[in-house]
Amino acid sequence: RQALSRGHIRPSDIAAIGITNQRETTIVWDRASGKPVHHGIVWQDRRTAAACDALRSGGWQERVRRKTGLVLDPYFSGTKAAWLIQNNEMPAEEHLALGTIDAWLVWNLTAGNDFATDASNASRTMLFDIRTLQWSGEMCDLFGVPASALPQVLPSSGRFGVTVNHAGVPAGLPVSGIAGDQQAALFGQACVQPGMAKNTYGTGSFVLLNVGDTCPPPAEGMLTTVAWTLADGTVAYALEGAIFVTGAAVQWLRDGLGVISSAAEVGPLARSVPDSGGVYIVPAFTGLGSPWWDPYARGTVVCSRLCPVDYHRFHFPVAGTHGAPTLTNGPLYSVNPFALRRHVNYLWANKRQRVSVDAGPFGLVTMVAVGATNVGSIVETYAAGQPVAKGDE
Repeated sequence: RQALSRGHIRPSDIAAIGITNQRETTIVWDRASGKPVHHGIVWQDRRTAAACDALRSGGWQERVRRKTGLVLDPYFSGTKAAWLIQNNEMPAEEHLALGTIDAWLVWNLTAGNDFATDASNASRTMLFDIRTLQWSGEMCDLFGVPASALPQVLPSSGRFGVTVNHAGVPAGLPVSGIAGDQQAALFGQACVQPGMAKNTYGTGSFVLLNVGDTCPPPAEGMLTTVAWTLADGTVAYALEGAIFVTGAAVQWLRDGLGVISSAAEVGPLARSVPDSGGVYIVPAFTGLGSPWWDPYARGTVVCSRLCPVDYHRFHFPVAGTHGAPTLTNGPLYSVNPFALRRHVNYLWANKRQRVSVDAGPFGLVTMVAVGATNVGSIVETYAAGQPVAKGDE
């Protein structure tokens, strides 16, 4: 309702809607009542680290890698789902429903008439076979999650259901696209050919590389994930590197240490000094992702000089840009150019940087258009490296 009001859009102007979401966040609910049985478990949650340790000690790591493309880490949905079921004493009955945020939204938008997700989200659960593109009975048994509780997996661009009149969303709108936020950004950055990659700056940072339509063997320290599937049978895979804390480190500088009063100060402060002044930061506040996958790692600050915090307030932002790329915590277009330039310099000397504002929603809009209209024209436009025409948006 608020979005329609801000955009001065009438319900009758909407042709279709789509969903892009945090991928691993997990919810369990009762289909009969439509009510969650517990709070959702967000992607950063570490409570199932010991369960992952036990599975790894049992020799399951490589099997999970080959089947799902993922590693045994509490980041993913499998152990979250197991925890929700076990700790709420939920029987595996027909009323049990389990899914990521997109499936929960589809369920609610359609008043329970449809229960569906897409392969980009399913591939983040540790319950999905990324080669057959189906739920894995073996993985469901391993984690104690009944396959009957999982949503139907549909192409990322296509019909997921039709809305009812709910929460300001008018009835009769087709839900025509779903993609996890990082895969939507890959699509939005026009990375539709193998070898094309993007890095998204937000709470964390996630580098995805399009590797084409054949699922590759596991790469050490990296994840293999489904980038998207289309209604014509097209499938794209990606390799992914995950950093859990980047922009959130700026929030920590502001709210935790109090060395800045607003996120917008980070760039000017960093530019005001020549180096980090002996300050080093490892922003592992929720563990380390690629390539270490250590859920027990924690944030580390090292100072090599005995100086007051007020002195180091100029150097913390510099150290933060060494430790992780950062995004200011203001509007999405307020990208910290200092951090971006440093990151680009680390990767390629004298290369042109391309910065797009919030490409995830744009990629989702394009997927919705693909699902609702003409697949070929948009994909061919992307492949040619041309911007999508206004009429295609």
